[in-house]
Amino acid sequence: MTRRNEVPVLRYKPPLWRSEPLARKEQADRQSAMYEKYLDQYGKAAQ
Repeated sequence: MTRRNEVPVLRYKPPLWRSEPLARKEQADRQSAMYEKYLDQYGKAAQ
């Protein structure tokens, strides 16, 4: 039985080997890839 005020510290902590700029770049790449896929699907239909 754990006490109520004991919050798991590691829940929101990113892994230590992940550098912040690299993670941000990965997220940007993923977003741009999703955006290109979205354009492929819906851009041709809109034209």
